[in-house]
Amino acid sequence: KLQNEVNKSNKAYDSSIDKINTNSTVAGKLTDKIEALASKTNKTASEKARLKALVQELNSIMPGLNAQYDAEKDKLNMSTSAIKQKIQAMKEEAIVSATVEQSAKKQIEIAKLEAQSIREVAQLKNNEAQQDSVRAKLKKANADMEYASQTGDTKAYDEASERSKKYSNELTALTDAHKKLKDAHDQTTASISKTNTEINKLDFTAILAQANSAGVKIPQAIKEGLATGQIAIPQSINELKNLIKFDGVFEKAKQSGIKIPKEMSQGILSGKV
Repeated sequence: KLQNEVNKSNKAYDSSIDKINTNSTVAGKLTDKIEALASKTNKTASEKARLKALVQELNSIMPGLNAQYDAEKDKLNMSTSAIKQKIQAMKEEAIVSATVEQSAKKQIEIAKLEAQSIREVAQLKNNEAQQDSVRAKLKKANADMEYASQTGDTKAYDEASERSKKYSNELTALTDAHKKLKDAHDQTTASISKTNTEINKLDFTAILAQANSAGVKIPQAIKEGLATGQIAIPQSINELKNLIKFDGVFEKAKQSGIKIPKEMSQGILSGKV
């Protein structure tokens, strides 16, 4: 059930990002057409009608853009350069919004997986305790069989033999159940690791979009460290700027193959280092 929820959430996020990218691409091409037509002088009524329709279509694709064309004055309310900048800003904002929302959902998934992991560990320990108990009973039954065999007590031997078979079957069932529990727990542990990686990727995507919107260029060494999880992801532009101040440290560490402790990068983010 949890995996189905995860798959559904991932699919919805991918669809959302695809739509954002597609709308941005279409909006860019529409703006190029608007720019070409707007640059013409002495437009015909037909050309003005087409230009107005293009602007309306652009607004429908990018709600909140609020581009306007006054046919009588033959004038846009903003330059096409400004329109393109606004489209890019809206794209980055939409990506950040969708990505932050998906990251929050992944945090919920992690919480559920961790709770599941705790339950599985408890079930494994309970199974192991049951195995220990059954082994002790099996050992006693086998010892009773041995004693009955030595004393020639057929009745006692048969009773001990029945108990031995019973406990042997119980132990086999418990061992099989333990394997299934262990496999399930290993899968849960892998899912936790995978989800943490996905969260890091989402947070990285969000901070990249925020940096683009703010006009902040991220040095390559820092970008690689963020992408691989070696550097803690900044939660704001101010934290990112604190990080960039230490670009030289990260570049030298990269060249030397030295891994910067996460505690240090977190201290840099907060401004404590």
